[in-house]
Amino acid sequence: FKPKILGYSAMTGEHIALLELNNELRKQYDFYTVFGGPHATFCKDLIEEDGVDAICTGEGDIVFPDFCEKMERGENYWETPTFFVKHEGEIIRNPLNSLVPDLSELDFPDRKLLYDLDPNLAKLGTKYFMAARGCPYKCSYCFNVKYNEAYKKKGKVVRSRTPLQVIEEIEWVRERYPLDHVSFLDDLFILKNSNWLNEFAKIYKERINLPWSCTVRANSVRNSLMAMLKDCGLRWVWMGVECGDEEVANTILARGLSNRQIIAASRILEANGIGLIAQN
Repeated sequence: FKPKILGYSAMTGEHIALLELNNELRKQYDFYTVFGGPHATFCKDLIEEDGVDAICTGEGDIVFPDFCEKMERGENYWETPTFFVKHEGEIIRNPLNSLVPDLSELDFPDRKLLYDLDPNLAKLGTKYFMAARGCPYKCSYCFNVKYNEAYKKKGKVVRSRTPLQVIEEIEWVRERYPLDHVSFLDDLFILKNSNWLNEFAKIYKERINLPWSCTVRANSVRNSLMAMLKDCGLRWVWMGVECGDEEVANTILARGLSNRQIIAASRILEANGIGLIAQN
């Protein structure tokens, strides 16, 4: 097994051990190193680290395969959008590509890559899914603020897969691995329009019918919506509270929510028998 490219997806902090691992591997094997993920996106000086040949500084679904194919064909892979690349003693810093306009064009994540090599991960009953990407809110502590600034005029911030695609991915997982709880990690699951949510609730109840959880924001919690989602299996939600001091919450954290809205949302959830995990 001799890959030409070795790719790492790293969060900040995690990148330290991965850089050490990469340098150890490079003593024994010949390969090209690419880093991507949150750390490469927000800390672009990662390209200056020893042993790092290139970094993907944003959404990589389209550009990383393009980068690999250009290298394979002997083309100018160092000019691929979104990539910073060491080339002939220089660092080439390419601008970001546009955001993927339609998530329905993307394949399912390759879970076999992880689950088949990590049985302990595969056997966990809770599996994680994403039905959408992006958040339009401007909470000052959130990565989305800088991310959206970087991608300004490069595509729609919030993008969803189709409800049917999401259901089919869950079915694919359930047919192959243990699954007793579905957890959605969208930045804000209930941000989707009513047609999407109505279709999702109907198909999920018919074809999946497992307990599930998701993220909500206080100003998007409505009784009719929560009743519908509870009926199709919603058991609990994460909801950001962050700080009970409204001046801090809105002046410093830029939450744009009142305590009254948060309490009202909490009561709607309680009335519908939906558990609440408050993020503070």
